[in-house]
Amino acid sequence: MNYFNQNQMMTNLREKASRFVMIGAVATSVGLLSLTGISYADDGMNPAGHSGHMMAMHDPANMEKHLDRMLDHLVPDLSPAQKTSIKAIATAAATDMKAFHEQRKALHLAQITILSAATVDRTALEQNRTEEMRLTEQMTKRKNLALADTADVLTAAQRAKAGETLKARLDRKIQPGTMKSPFSH
Repeated sequence: MNYFNQNQMMTNLREKASRFVMIGAVATSVGLLSLTGISYADDGMNPAGHSGHMMAMHDPANMEKHLDRMLDHLVPDLSPAQKTSIKAIATAAATDMKAFHEQRKALHLAQITILSAATVDRTALEQNRTEEMRLTEQMTKRKNLALADTADVLTAAQRAKAGETLKARLDRKIQPGTMKSPFSH
């Protein structure tokens, strides 16, 4: 073989290898995204698999214990009346959020169905995204309502102290290469 034929063969081989790697990367990405979505939809956790503080709020058996610990940490000088009011606000919010999470789970399952079909229906995928954004809007409004109602129960000094504690937690940076959240204990 002459130099030009060898060069052409090497170019063709590189193109085929590149195509193979690209197809493999796409297949791996789709698989990982699907598995991530399945695990998220299946157990109500976020895609990283960490349940976080809000997951404790979904289990009535753990909710009161978790809330007491959180309130003792953020606002140690709460009166019994304030604690009772805040627990009522948190219980109502947790009930509402559980319904939102069930709806979000259904949306994730629908997304998996759309993406795993022989042909991806982009219109259905966009409708799913739009519905997910609408639901997220409702969830954040409900969360803000609970936060504002809780803030109304606290005194200005208690709010300032809780704010300082939360800011200090946010100032703890996530270490590169770790999955640790600034809100982890």
